[in-house]
Amino acid sequence: MYSIDADNYLANIKTLLGIILKSLDRVCYICLDKSGQSIYEFCKENNVDLNKVVIVDMVSSRFMDCKSKGDIIYLPTGDLDKELKLIVKTIQGKKCSAIVFDSLSTL
Repeated sequence: MYSIDADNYLANIKTLLGIILKSLDRVCYICLDKSGQSIYEFCKENNVDLNKVVIVDMVSSRFMDCKSKGDIIYLPTGDLDKELKLIVKTIQGKKCSAIVFDSLSTL
C-alpha cells in the first residue's frame, strides 16, 4: 500500500505508476475521485505507457451517460456488489498485476 500526499498528488501518482510499471505488466487505475479522461490525459502528458494502464472510471457515469472505449472503462455506480464483480472481471480479463485507487476515502 502506498499513501499519496494530497499536496503532491500528481507527482506522487507519476512516481507510483513509474515504479509499478517497471516491474509489473499492467496496472488497473480505478477512478473514484477523478474522471477517467483526466487520468488518461495525465498519463499521456507524462509519457506513461497507456498500453499498460487500464482505467476504470467510476465517477463519470454519476453525471452523464458514458460508453466504454478501449482506453477507459466506465462502470455504473449504485450497486456495490455488481460494481465489485465488474471490477474483478476487468482486472482478470485485462490481466492486471496491480491496482491503484485514486481515493481510499471515497472507497
